[in-house]
Amino acid sequence: MLHLVQTLHGYDQGHRLLASSQGAALDERELALLERLSDLSGYLPMGTGFDHYHTGFPCGRYYAFACTWPDLTATRAGTVLTHTLLLPRDEAGRLDDLWRLAPLHQRPRGASDQELYRKPCSTAEPAPPPQEQPGPDEVLAVMALLFGTSERPLLWVDERRPDAIVRLVWDLLRAEQRERFAFCTFALQLRTVESRPFDFLGIPPAARGSFLEQASSETWWDSGKLLNARLASLTQQPWAAELARNGAATLRQLEAFCHENGLDVPASRDIPTLWRFMSLGPAASERLAAARARADLFERLWPGLEPSHPSTHQVLSDLLTRQSDAAFEPRPLWELTDFLRRPLVRKRLDADREFALQVEQVLTRELARRFERAPELTLRSLPELLTASGTRWSNTFLDVIRNTLSNSSEAAVRLGPPLLLTAASMNWPELVEASLASLPPNGRRTAVQESLLPSTFENTLPAAQGTSPSSLPAPTKENLLSLVEEAAVRIGDFGLCLFLGKLRERELESLRTIISRLEQTQEARPQVMSSLLSEVTTSVRLTWALEISTPPHLTWFAAEIGAEAALELGLGPDELVRKCNGTPNGARLLLVFAEKAQRFEPLVQALRQTPGLALQLIVLSLREEGPRLESLTQVAASLIPAEQLLAPDLRQALLATRDRWRVRDLIGRLGPQWIHALCTDSLPQDELARWLDIPLLRQWLRDAGRGQLISATSVANGERLLPGLAAALRAWLDSSDTYDVDWIPPLLERLSRTASARELDLAFEDLARVLRRLPPWFLDDGLANELLAFIYRTPPASGWHIVELVFPRVYARVCREGKSLSAAVVSFITGKDWDKAKPLRQWLIDTYVSCGWPPESFLRSLDGDTALFFRLARRAARGPKGMDFLHRLPSALEAAPELAPRWRRPIEEVLADPHRPVDFE
Repeated sequence: MLHLVQTLHGYDQGHRLLASSQGAALDERELALLERLSDLSGYLPMGTGFDHYHTGFPCGRYYAFACTWPDLTATRAGTVLTHTLLLPRDEAGRLDDLWRLAPLHQRPRGASDQELYRKPCSTAEPAPPPQEQPGPDEVLAVMALLFGTSERPLLWVDERRPDAIVRLVWDLLRAEQRERFAFCTFALQLRTVESRPFDFLGIPPAARGSFLEQASSETWWDSGKLLNARLASLTQQPWAAELARNGAATLRQLEAFCHENGLDVPASRDIPTLWRFMSLGPAASERLAAARARADLFERLWPGLEPSHPSTHQVLSDLLTRQSDAAFEPRPLWELTDFLRRPLVRKRLDADREFALQVEQVLTRELARRFERAPELTLRSLPELLTASGTRWSNTFLDVIRNTLSNSSEAAVRLGPPLLLTAASMNWPELVEASLASLPPNGRRTAVQESLLPSTFENTLPAAQGTSPSSLPAPTKENLLSLVEEAAVRIGDFGLCLFLGKLRERELESLRTIISRLEQTQEARPQVMSSLLSEVTTSVRLTWALEISTPPHLTWFAAEIGAEAALELGLGPDELVRKCNGTPNGARLLLVFAEKAQRFEPLVQALRQTPGLALQLIVLSLREEGPRLESLTQVAASLIPAEQLLAPDLRQALLATRDRWRVRDLIGRLGPQWIHALCTDSLPQDELARWLDIPLLRQWLRDAGRGQLISATSVANGERLLPGLAAALRAWLDSSDTYDVDWIPPLLERLSRTASARELDLAFEDLARVLRRLPPWFLDDGLANELLAFIYRTPPASGWHIVELVFPRVYARVCREGKSLSAAVVSFITGKDWDKAKPLRQWLIDTYVSCGWPPESFLRSLDGDTALFFRLARRAARGPKGMDFLHRLPSALEAAPELAPRWRRPIEEVLADPHRPVDFE
């Protein structure tokens, strides 16, 4: 049972709704659409009339099926009466023939005939009226228009009303398409609904002029034919013939296939593609061309389909299975490449491990077959295959190639050159190595030479075919030789490396690469190197011998090789010395050359122009075991400029050598230069201090007299000698753990004895640091006496550094010496001390007070003797300067908190009563 809403539209002071079913709940949008599309479909051309026509369109919640008649009773020309039947859109989609509703249309007698249309309309689904069958050409044209293009509207020009054509189209549409289908069988102008044009317009011939904007459309049927050649050609295709023959039955089969396989039904434009896809189904499992075409159609129909979909598996499996049918000529890898390029294949490879294993098996089998049957053509196609596959199966391809080459030495030789060139074009180092490894050593050089030929380039790489190049392009050649050189190093064919170096005019760089590789594998032995060096030119051997610095066991071997090369080249002493100067191994090579030539004088003369090389010779003779050419090295020692004698390399060599006699000769020149640097600040103190690690330099300083040291300074008054030496000793003792310090006190005592007040004043702070680092008993000898005696005579501003250190020991010694037997008797009788130390202690307090030395230094100089403190405090309290000094003592405890536990109470007692009695001062 169908429940319909009906409306009547006509002229009543304008075209408007005249009547509608009671209870019809049409909204404003639906009413507005009905009012617009129920009016005449355009301006009626002169002389053109009509009895009635039909219009169908979606109308909000409903599908509207209307019949329009001219209103012959109206007072105004061009008015119409339209009876519209509205049924829910889903019910309309289920109607196999919309014209079943056509008998329900009732023509009113006039605009006032409204009563019939106010009643609800319910009816059983009526039988369709008789249908005029379209002609065969018309049916084929409908198939081409409906499924051959997505352009709308379909423009059907005919004197007859195209009801039969519309009924045919309706029958071919799916339910959801029917719900949106908009048509008019008598269109006088373009009609639209839902912001889109109608799908089908039946146009009377007289109304063609109203469609000028659609003149370029390809959807015209006019004068009994399709005007567009492309669409006309579609009527000759098998799918159009089958659809014309079977109509909706074929379409329903296609739709059923999609539903059964979980696939979306394609748009109308893709129905021919779907038909072709289904028709290829049986052949796809038997023929490669059919399987490939079906895969193409599948990806076009469902481009966004998940790779795990069952239909994807079936389509790709058929295509993969039939890869064995692919032709061997002219492009044996084209089908495999095409397969791997497919986006759907790539997606499924990532999602399905089992599928990936199947693809790998097919690739392995087919690549091996094609290398066996058409090796050159297969090799030419290999870059495209690798590009399509990415790096996923590069190892698989490599294994196939290795097996092919290992199974046939003839294939290895024949394929070697093009294989190398192919690998270079693909930048595939492993393929280069596989190709070289399959060839004997002598065949590798031949393969490389042939791969550089223009003919090989043209015949191997597809991009070069037909170009007839005169030579290999420079980038390709350079990349090829680089990859071959790397592979040669990996497989240990160093002869090939050197051969490549000659080709690239980089023989020395190749030799360096080989040496580096041999060092890594610990195979850089002289016997290995000898055979390699025999393949390079004499000049390259000399250059290599000069620059090598590691490993140590090869340096003297390299010097031997270099010396022989120099003799072969006939180099004179001057030229050889120039080449050796500034090179890592030049000194060794020069020693070996001198030994072989047995002529030292020319070399000595040449060395005078290169003092840096002379220094290298000395360092080398001290540091390593090699040719000991005494005359050459001794002369070289005399050639070293004074400013180079303190070079760090020489210091390290002096420390490492066991040849003390050779060191002794050198120290005679080095010691004065060290003193000179000390006094002129030409080197940092910490750097000069490190030279004191050399025992013979320390011995030279101990034995040298003050005059000898002063003369070495090149400074007239020598006032920088003692301060500089004190600073260097301080830096050395701070950084060294040596026990050899016995030489320091005699040296300092000797220099202090005649030092000036300014010289000592500059040195006191560093001297104090040095004396603190010495064992305590060194302060009991003459050095302490000399320093204190000097300060006693002329107190320098910084003398307190030394006083606080040596006064306690000197004062204690003076006190001990004053305790003789007679002094003890007199002291017992008189009760007074025969006091030799009195002047010394009184000098101490008087000096600290008058010089303004730090009070904390004064407390340290007492060495904890509180009795001495009270005596000196009483003496200080006699004058205002002394009292001021005593009042500064509490601040000394703040500056030196470590003194507080011992001295806080005595200081408080003194400040409370500065004049307290003491036994004696």
